[in-house]
Amino acid sequence: MKKIFLILCLIGISGIYAQERFFEISPVIGINYAKTTGLRDGNRVILPNLGVRFSYRVTNNFLVSITPSFSQKGDKAPWRFYNFTTGGLDTRYETLTTTYIDFPITFQRNFNFKRFTIYPILGLQLGYMTGGKIQLPTGLESIYSVRSQNLIDASSNWGTQPSQIYPDFTIDRFDFGLTIGVGVSYKVSQNVRMFHEVRYTHAVNRFLSESAASSYYMMNNFFTLTNGVIFGAGKKRTLLGF
Repeated sequence: MKKIFLILCLIGISGIYAQERFFEISPVIGINYAKTTGLRDGNRVILPNLGVRFSYRVTNNFLVSITPSFSQKGDKAPWRFYNFTTGGLDTRYETLTTTYIDFPITFQRNFNFKRFTIYPILGLQLGYMTGGKIQLPTGLESIYSVRSQNLIDASSNWGTQPSQIYPDFTIDRFDFGLTIGVGVSYKVSQNVRMFHEVRYTHAVNRFLSESAASSYYMMNNFFTLTNGVIFGAGKKRTLLGF
């Protein structure tokens, strides 16, 4: 029994072994594979996601990060018209693009192999909508008087009312969601690593809604594919090895 206890103590002590830089900075470039859910069943669109990640190494293999980002979301929704010339249906698309400053907070646990590291990701998606644009299909100018329009009417109610395309709706410019994903990184030099990640974010709040209980609303749900370079910063210190 004493031998077992001694072995367990040695294993616990051996966990405190890694000399690592506890702070990391990472320029990030990627894309959002985005769509909205609720009001319409749109097609996914590819939009940019650019930012800088700041990571704090709590232990050797557990990191907490925040990534201020320029991020666009939206979709491409079909409109179907009857074509009197051909006698069939024509499909044209309305595109919606929203622009956010995002602050995703993520938690990762590294699993290290000889040549690379794999890590699962869990996190919270926080963002603020700075603007948006709606591009209507050709042929709807007579209905809405315009074909292209900013989503937000900044002169109305402190910028929380959408333009006349969605006149009975309200905008929530704050975005909140839950994130899950996986990443892989590998060493380029002593203090530099490359990484590649895929994440899925599911919205919790509605950014566009007719009322709190209405079934007419829009939410952001999107995949994010990112690539970045990790630079170690700060003096090396001894960290727990798990």
